[in-house]
Amino acid sequence: MLRSIASRSWPEGAFPRRLPPLGFWRHDMPVGAQMALAVALATACVAISVIALPLASFDAAQRATTFYHEASHATVSYLFNGDWLPIHLHGEGGGHAMVLPMGSASRIVIALAGMIGPAILAAALLGFGLTRVLTSTLLGAVGGSTAIVTFFLTTAPGSAVVMLYSLAAAMILLALLPPGGLIKSAGCLFLGAWLTWGVFNGISYADVEWIDPQQTQPSDAKIVALELGYGDLGDVPDMIKLLTGCFYFLSAFLTLAWWMRHR
Repeated sequence: MLRSIASRSWPEGAFPRRLPPLGFWRHDMPVGAQMALAVALATACVAISVIALPLASFDAAQRATTFYHEASHATVSYLFNGDWLPIHLHGEGGGHAMVLPMGSASRIVIALAGMIGPAILAAALLGFGLTRVLTSTLLGAVGGSTAIVTFFLTTAPGSAVVMLYSLAAAMILLALLPPGGLIKSAGCLFLGAWLTWGVFNGISYADVEWIDPQQTQPSDAKIVALELGYGDLGDVPDMIKLLTGCFYFLSAFLTLAWWMRHR
C-alpha cells in the first residue's frame, strides 16, 4: 500500500507545528532571537548617530520627513489629476508642494496624505524590517523613488539635496546587498525609527492653523476643517493623530501575528 507524501516526510502522526518563515532567516536560530538581534543592531546605530552627530541627525530626519510629507501631497494629487507638480523645500526646514485638487473630496485626501504618508512609510519599514518580508523590494522602491522625485520635481537648498540623494543611495545599497537578513532588517529598522522620530516631532503641525500668516496659506488640518464645514480646526488634529497612530498599530499587530505564527 502506498504511503502518503506526509507520512514519508514525517513520522506517523507527526506534523510541523508552524511553517518555517520565508525570506532571509537562519533556521538554526529562533526567529525571536534573530529579531532581537536586528533590533539591538538598529538601536546601536540610532544611539551612535544621535551621540556622534545629534544636530545633523535630527535635522536630516526632519528634512526627510518634510520631503516625504510633500511627496505624499504630490503623489496623491497626481492620482487625481494626472500631472506631477513641483515640490519646494525651504532652507529653514519647511516646504510645500504644488497640488491641483479636483474637488472637495480630493482636497481633503491630498491634505491628509501629507501627514499620513511619512507615517505609512515609517511603519512599513519597521514592520517589513522585523519580519524580513520584501525588504529588498521596499528599500529599492523607496530609494529609487526618492532619487527620481528629488531629481525631477524637487527644488531645495544644496544641503537638503545632498541629504536626500544620500538617503536614496543608502536604501538602494541596502537593497542590492547580497542575500542576508540581519543587515537588511537592521537597516529597515534604523530608517523606520529615524523617520518615526521626524513624524512624531512634527505631529504638532496638525494643531497649527496657519503656516504663514503673511501668505495666508492654510495648514493641512485647516484645509480639512474648511472642506468639512468646520468653523475652526475642531476635531481634525485629533483625527490626523489617530490616523497616524493607526498605521503604527497595524504594523505592530501584523508583526506580532507573523511572529506568533513562526516563533
